Amino acid sequence: MNPQFAEKIIEAKEAIKKAKIVKDNGKVDSVFKGYIASLGPSLVANGLLPAVLIYEKEEKGKVTQAIRHLLDSKETGKLSEYLQKENRYKDYQILREVAEYVIALKLALSMFTLEENGEAKN
Repeated sequence: MNPQFAEKIIEAKEAIKKAKIVKDNGKVDSVFKGYIASLGPSLVANGLLPAVLIYEKEEKGKVTQAIRHLLDSKETGKLSEYLQKENRYKDYQILREVAEYVIALKLALSMFTLEENGEAKN
């Protein structure tokens, strides 16, 4: 594995915590596994900004918060606002970074115990 990508996975683990995807008991609701897994295809099908706008609704917004933190931890606000600033969503490099962070989040999620309907699941 590329050492730089391994670092992204470690950063993603911290972003999962900062976005409050992890519950107080240290477990993650299993729905987030599906949210993260479906974000990649949504990026391809809809484009970067539309996919992000869809995901910022409701509980899925925690996934975009995690990605927002990974892209630039110094700025605050929604990922869609960050992308619209200076038309960043049109930059192929940003799309590539977001896609890499989605993969890193998916791999980092495996470091946590998943919980389905209140029951722990590995």
